[in-house]
Amino acid sequence: MTRERFRKDRPWNEYPIGTKVYAIMGGHWTRVRLGWKWFCGDTFPTPGANACGRCIELPVQVEE
Repeated sequence: MTRERFRKDRPWNEYPIGTKVYAIMGGHWTRVRLGWKWFCGDTFPTPGANACGRCIELPVQVEE
């Protein structure tokens, strides 16, 4: 199952925790409580310059 990907439509800090942003040459950034975590590294205030603003996956909302 593939999630739908969106274009960036707001400042990075307004995306919900769990949002994934794919990098141009591979890898991804994930929104966490303290900022954006590189898939195999550290956490930063925003995704790096390699983040593709056209490849954003929002977290799946689970209904109760």
